[in-house]
Amino acid sequence: MIALIASGLLYGSLYSLLMSALVLGSMRWHLEIWYEDFPDPIKARIGPMSERAKRQRRVVAPLLAVLTFGLPLVALWHIGGRLDGATGSPFLSRASVAYLILATFHLVDLLLIDCLLGMAIDPAWLRLPGTEQGPHHWTFAKHARDFARAMAATIPVALLVAGVSLLGAPTTLLDPRTLLEGDLDRLLSAFRALS
Repeated sequence: MIALIASGLLYGSLYSLLMSALVLGSMRWHLEIWYEDFPDPIKARIGPMSERAKRQRRVVAPLLAVLTFGLPLVALWHIGGRLDGATGSPFLSRASVAYLILATFHLVDLLLIDCLLGMAIDPAWLRLPGTEQGPHHWTFAKHARDFARAMAATIPVALLVAGVSLLGAPTTLLDPRTLLEGDLDRLLSAFRALS
């Protein structure tokens, strides 16, 4: 059981790092992409989401989805059957690890991004244009509700990822040497072409 928790937290840390970079990077790129996450008083002050933000959200959303499904799936493929007996059920073990991976980011999002950065530090770049001077209307209660919803929404995702992982992994993902050899050859060829 300890190995299961450790694996979930290890891959969860990697997932949190990547997701945080994507979330914060997209916020710096165009904050309005996250329009739906803003409190209603802020949305009322700025009006509907702009067409530009909608187009940019269509770029960010697939990246979030690929990372949300892809990293836990690859993690479970790499862990393989080593943890399948931790709970007495391979499916439950894998679903637990997938849930821990995803839940780790939700906790990082709540504590570091929402509360520390968004509420305590409150940088100017986290304010939508037209709302710079007024109150930001962020409350811990709103963040806690969003966190609870995210934790509940993580359950079906973890179950889906666990089920797909039991179908098996592509063989190149299981043998890092074949993956690295092919990548190394392509990288060396690219460098030779440049010189």
